[in-house]
Amino acid sequence: RNIEIKAAVRDRERFLNNVRKLCSQGSEGDVAPTAVLDQVDTFYKSKTGRLKLREIRRGDVSENQLIWYAREDSKGPKKSDFTTSPVPDADSMKRVLETSAGFAFDSEQKSQVIKRRELYMYGQTRIHVDQVRNLGDFMELEVVLDPSETVEHGEQIANKIMQQLEVLE
Repeated sequence: RNIEIKAAVRDRERFLNNVRKLCSQGSEGDVAPTAVLDQVDTFYKSKTGRLKLREIRRGDVSENQLIWYAREDSKGPKKSDFTTSPVPDADSMKRVLETSAGFAFDSEQKSQVIKRRELYMYGQTRIHVDQVRNLGDFMELEVVLDPSETVEHGEQIANKIMQQLEVLE
């Protein structure tokens, strides 16, 4: 369970400077991303929520996950419920999902989002800075909620970070 906000980034360098400034509070020196990931998300039909197979490459290391999630299609911070499962063989899983569920859109190409993601951590929040093929630059905040924390608390954290990063909804 987390609180998410996604938004387009108009000025990537300015946004990255804001992220580094925020993440460097209380530390000395330049802040580098926690990870740089190349990701391919392929979306499949699902009766509820969204279903995607995520292929992740971090240098020479790769991992794959099947991710189901549900969240509102609305602006601003919103709750996201999700379940993930490791996938040892992405090609085999693609065949199973394509055969059983079908692609979310007309074709595999239209159902894929290909991106390079820089991941930063700020407290309990993951800050993603994405370059998405054919779409441009985007950011995502994921405030990871402890089971004892309320959705409202997570929304407050997201709103505060959005202000600090100068994110417009």
